[in-house]
Amino acid sequence: MQKKGQNELITINKSEYDLLVFQVETLKYQLHKIQKMVYGAKSERRELIDPLQLSMDLGLAAPIPTPPQEKEEISYTRNKPQQKSQPARLPLPADLPRKIIDIEPEEDVTGLKRIGYEITEQLEMINAQFYVKQIRRAKYAKPDNSGVVIGQLPLLPFPKWSVGASVIAHILVSKYLDHLPLDRQLKMFKRYGMDVANSTIYDWVMKSIDMLRVLHDRQIQYNLSRSYLQNDETPIKVLDKEKKGSTHLGYFWVNYSPLEKVVVINYSKGRSAKFPIEFFKEYRGYLQTDGYGVYDMFSTREEITLVGCLAHARRYFIEASGNDKARSDYFVSKVQKLYQLEKELREANAKPDEVLKQRQLHAVPILNQIKDWLLANQKQVTPQSAIGKAIYYSLTRWDKLTRYTTDAILEIDNNLIENQIRPIALGRKNFLFCGNHDAAQRAAIIYSLLATCKQHEINPYEWLVDVFEKLPTRKVNQIDDLLPQNWKQLN
Repeated sequence: MQKKGQNELITINKSEYDLLVFQVETLKYQLHKIQKMVYGAKSERRELIDPLQLSMDLGLAAPIPTPPQEKEEISYTRNKPQQKSQPARLPLPADLPRKIIDIEPEEDVTGLKRIGYEITEQLEMINAQFYVKQIRRAKYAKPDNSGVVIGQLPLLPFPKWSVGASVIAHILVSKYLDHLPLDRQLKMFKRYGMDVANSTIYDWVMKSIDMLRVLHDRQIQYNLSRSYLQNDETPIKVLDKEKKGSTHLGYFWVNYSPLEKVVVINYSKGRSAKFPIEFFKEYRGYLQTDGYGVYDMFSTREEITLVGCLAHARRYFIEASGNDKARSDYFVSKVQKLYQLEKELREANAKPDEVLKQRQLHAVPILNQIKDWLLANQKQVTPQSAIGKAIYYSLTRWDKLTRYTTDAILEIDNNLIENQIRPIALGRKNFLFCGNHDAAQRAAIIYSLLATCKQHEINPYEWLVDVFEKLPTRKVNQIDDLLPQNWKQLN
């Protein structure tokens, strides 16, 4: 550094200059992420703080000229804005019971002929009400005091409890589907005139879910016999007995069959490879996952064909927009065309042959352009930068990301299974943690069955009542008709 007169001339070498530029760009990128977190849409904020995604260091990318934009002529006709129509009344289901209130005119109608009614309907409700189902079995004395004849008591779902299937079904649906904690349900019961002990309702939940374990085991067998599965995992806090007052971070492993719409969730104490190795040890078929490295171990198994998730690849580029907007926008715009094709195929209810044909005809050329672009730009960016990591993620998984174009049954991404995780995330916000590892596995069982009910548009309350009433009369090899995916067509 040298001084000349009143003006100060600072001399630094190129490496120091590059470092300063790097720091400025890093701070700009950090500011961009903070602004998205504070002011962005909820989906953007969730992506920025998602603990399940791999973390990305900040960095500097080399400059790149703006990619050539495809020109498209657009014509339109300007129409006058239409007046807003009045919102339609809420349609009331025809099968709901009606309480009819007749109102006669105030005038004298003697001698007049009734020509009909002017009907106005409003939805009303009655508070939930307990009732007691009393089973009376007639007893008869035999002649000469030789004995007593009594009616046969039917098999009860919970013979040692003073509650029936409808109450247990209501508790389970309220807790695991409506995310209403048990302590709140107890307060509601008290308002309805029933004072139930904490220990009692927890016992009901624990033992009733244990009854459903046989159905969960059958669902596992069912999914593992399918040709195409998606898999993902999400964390759940569990109280740790060994560390009083602290929680253990366990994981729900979510498995989904897209073709049959069957959900299977299991719990494990960690996120290591131990659980998936054991779970998929006899599986044969397609397995679609995100970029979690544990799944890469299945690449060496000929029986399993791994499929990637383009949504995760796109997410990395969206996050890198603050680091390199030009490159990020280019990748996202190309991937958007792939999603537009999938949307058009779904809306047209295209058959598998047509899906495969259109993917080969339109998606494959776009994917080839993307790959060439990734290879060209990989050499121009810093590997540790956000854009560098986004490019690396896609290139190292390219075969898996493009595999959906080789078979019509495959999805472009893993979003279907992420939809199954959302109820678990909502539940976490309400009950915060599971009491122990056994409770976490029970939660996985009931979440599996209720999620499958939702996929098949089954009323979970009605299904649970029916299952609890029929399970005591069934053998293990006679329960397939009670599985949610089979129950609708048989009832």
